[in-house]
Amino acid sequence: MSTSESLSRIEAERAVAAALREGRPLDFARRDPGAWARAIDRLGCEGELAVAAHGARLLQETFPRFAFAQNLCEMYDRMPVADGQLPFAEAGDKEVQIVPHSASDAVLLLFCGRSHRLGLPLPVMHRWLGLLPASLIYLRDFRLLFYLKGLPSLGADRAATLAALREIVASLNGRRLFCCGSSVGTYAALHYGLDLGAEAVIGFAGTIKLDLQFNQQTPMEQTIARLHQELPNGAIDLREAYAGAERAPRVHIVCGDGAWDDRMQAETLAGLPTVTFDCLNDCATHNVTMELIRRGQYLPLLESFLAPATDGGRCRD
Repeated sequence: MSTSESLSRIEAERAVAAALREGRPLDFARRDPGAWARAIDRLGCEGELAVAAHGARLLQETFPRFAFAQNLCEMYDRMPVADGQLPFAEAGDKEVQIVPHSASDAVLLLFCGRSHRLGLPLPVMHRWLGLLPASLIYLRDFRLLFYLKGLPSLGADRAATLAALREIVASLNGRRLFCCGSSVGTYAALHYGLDLGAEAVIGFAGTIKLDLQFNQQTPMEQTIARLHQELPNGAIDLREAYAGAERAPRVHIVCGDGAWDDRMQAETLAGLPTVTFDCLNDCATHNVTMELIRRGQYLPLLESFLAPATDGGRCRD
C-alpha cells in the first residue's frame, strides 16, 4: 500500500468514525465490511466504546456472517460496565501508562504485542483489567524488538529500563509484582519477570523462543528475522534461563489447542517445575484473550493469577 493510499484509508476511517460519533446515517451495504470494521476498531482504540459498540451492531445487522463483526458484538455484550474501574485515559503514543491502585501492594506489568494492544485495544481491556486489585503499568514497544532494547522513555537500554521499572514499582508500594504478556509481549513478560523477581507471569498465546530456525514458516518468521538483524545477540533462551534460575516465577501460558504455532511456542517450556499450561479446547485463534472473554473466563483467570502464592513469593529488591 502506498503512502497516499494509506493516508486516504485513515482519512476514510476517521470520517466513518465521525459519522457514527455524531449519529449521522451510514449505508453500510455500500462499502467493504473490512473498511467499516477498521473504522469501528479505531473508535475502540480511542476509547469511544459506546459509539464503537453501536457501529459493531449496525455492521453485524448488515453483514450477519462477517466474523469480525460477530466477535466485536460478543465482546461488547460481555464487557463490564464502567463502574468501579481504576481511572484510565488512553494515550496511544505513550510507551508507558501507569494506573495506580492506592489500596493494593500488587503491581501488574502488562506487555502489549505487535499491535500495541493486549489482544484488544487498551481502553477495551481496561474494562476488565481496571477491576483487578493491583496497580497497572501498560507497556508498549514501538520498535517491535520484544522489549530487548528497553523503552526509550524509561532509559537508554534494557538495563536502564529495568532500573526505572523497579523505581516505578517501589513508588506504587509494590511488594508483589506480576507480569502479563500478549502475543510477542509474552517473551518480554517472561524475560522481565525473571529479572525483576516477579511472583508470577502469565502469557496469552505468546512468542517464547526467538530462534530463527525454530520459527521458520511460522507467522513470526519475518518479525524474528528482523530482530536478529537489529540485535544479533540480543535474545536469550528463556527455557535455559528459567531452568537455571535460583527462584523462577510461577508461569501460566494460555493458548488454543488448534493454534499449532502457539502450542509449539508453549511447549518449549514444558517440563519446567514452575510452568503450567491452559490449552483451550476447540480454539484455533491466536487471540485467546477474545476467546476467554467469550467463555466468561478472562477476569476469573486473572483474579486467580493475582491470588497470593502459597510460598509467599515477593518481588526481589
